[in-house]
Amino acid sequence: MFQRNVAKQRWVAAKLYQAPDAHLKAFLDYADTNPAACWDDLAAQFRKDYYDLFDRIVPPLAASSDRALRVQLFVHLDPKQPKELALMRDFIRSADPAADQPELRAIASLKDSAVQKELASRPGVASMLAPSPPPRRAVTNVRVPAAPPAAAPAAEARPPAAKPGRKPRGT
Repeated sequence: MFQRNVAKQRWVAAKLYQAPDAHLKAFLDYADTNPAACWDDLAAQFRKDYYDLFDRIVPPLAASSDRALRVQLFVHLDPKQPKELALMRDFIRSADPAADQPELRAIASLKDSAVQKELASRPGVASMLAPSPPPRRAVTNVRVPAAPPAAAPAAEARPPAAKPGRKPRGT
């Protein structure tokens, strides 16, 4: 819900609500009156009925400073569409590899060859997205018994000392 509010703020800042375009108003009304619609539903409706508004609706969202909104946006972009691929490429070229890591990972998750080439062309980005082995964790839920104490060397058994004046038996 919070991301939808941020999206609306971005569209207000872009003065989309003031535009006289009835088709644009219809999309904005749909987005405002269907708060229960998830991003998948909103993206599907946008593609079906409002894709001609791409250049007005999507760039303000991509320019947002809200990382979660941008991640959602990039997850729902289709790199097979030229406008969407161009938006991703522009973002990749200007992205800060450290600060924009969540968005770059979302773009990389699309597994598109053109996107992968663009990501690979940025050295800082390519190394950041390289798969790394999972971290190894120390076993913490198993108690390892302590080693048993070393046994003291056994003392040699001495035969009982003979009492003076007595002869040992069997002689």
